[in-house]
Amino acid sequence: MAVGDENPIAPDDDCGRQDGRPQDADLLAAALAIMAEEGLGGLTLRPLARRLGYPIATFARQVGSKDELLDHLIALAARADRDDLEPWLQLVQSMETLPLEAVIEITEEVLRMRCGAGRSRSHFKCEVVQAAATNPRLRPAIAEWIAVDRQLWQSMADRAEEKPQTLDMVAALEAFAVDDAARALIIDEFDAYRWMRREGIRRLWHGLFTGKPSVPSVLYMRALSDQPSPNGVPFWSAKTLTTTRDQNFGAIIADLILDIGTDSVTHREVARRAGMPHSSVAYHYPMQDDLVELGMNAIVEMVRSESLAAMNSKELPLIAGQLAYASFAIALAAARRPNLRPIAREMRRRRGENLMPWLQQNAPADLPVEVADVQAMSSVLVGAILLSRAGVNDSGPITTQLFAQLGDWPDLLVRFR
Repeated sequence: MAVGDENPIAPDDDCGRQDGRPQDADLLAAALAIMAEEGLGGLTLRPLARRLGYPIATFARQVGSKDELLDHLIALAARADRDDLEPWLQLVQSMETLPLEAVIEITEEVLRMRCGAGRSRSHFKCEVVQAAATNPRLRPAIAEWIAVDRQLWQSMADRAEEKPQTLDMVAALEAFAVDDAARALIIDEFDAYRWMRREGIRRLWHGLFTGKPSVPSVLYMRALSDQPSPNGVPFWSAKTLTTTRDQNFGAIIADLILDIGTDSVTHREVARRAGMPHSSVAYHYPMQDDLVELGMNAIVEMVRSESLAAMNSKELPLIAGQLAYASFAIALAAARRPNLRPIAREMRRRRGENLMPWLQQNAPADLPVEVADVQAMSSVLVGAILLSRAGVNDSGPITTQLFAQLGDWPDLLVRFR
């Protein structure tokens, strides 16, 4: 059953049980429910009208165009996030100074809150961040939404008794929070991931690469990928693309996923990019899931080959760009497709593990490279890349600050801008 079909309205049927403007709370709740099932692409007027019990013509008159509706929904979600943060903001602003442990605890609690009562809004925000990369019209709205957290992060940074002197903690936390939000949609239930978030927050506030030991984080990260499959759904495992046809189509679909996300992968769009009839694509790959799986196989192969090549060079692994986009897009897809969650978890773990040996090989010999530092660093870098791509922030300054802690490597920063 398609989203909204529980209250079907024929296209020409203008009869419905509602005639006034929907309440904002009802409108947002219905929109978030649709988005959780179908992604941002499912947020159109007709399914919302059906779910709320409105004739489509009446609903369109009440809420305006699809663009106006989306702007209104983003504003409503941002306002709800602001309301959730208000008690924390008042608490922080009532203090002259905050002990470092209190700052760490508040940061963790805010991010955990987004995985609980604020989970659906957090998912919505991630979808908008992804869409804003290719839809400039969304950029002012998502920038305002991201700024909701900024006042709290700034108030905490201003009052923290200790904080890194060489790292803009407000920018670092904004980036970390965006990356965490997408991963938490699919793996927050696991102790391993919650530990990784907590340790990452602690590392950021204490300063990265200070030699501070952690619990055996490699074991935690291994556990993250070894969790049982959800509800008996078989694990997804990457397959090598052996035929020329699979390789060619895989490359096309990988570009689509990296550029726009998995919702953009349709038979029609793949056929258009391949320059062949729609029916030919559908013949070889009948289901949309077949196309998505093909693209993800291509992405995983690209990640593996790039990471191996980077081990023998001064170039940064794929985390700097394509892996950031790919892992974010796949995490969002996995929020709706449980069979994709194992590969999404693996990509999150692999991201830090790929960076770890590269740092050990290329960083100054006396730099204490701890895996927890590397995972925190990768989250900030990926979040900064995503926010930059969405037109929210320039990733350059925070990236420069992160790499300044590793030594003077200006030639490497180009990959992150």
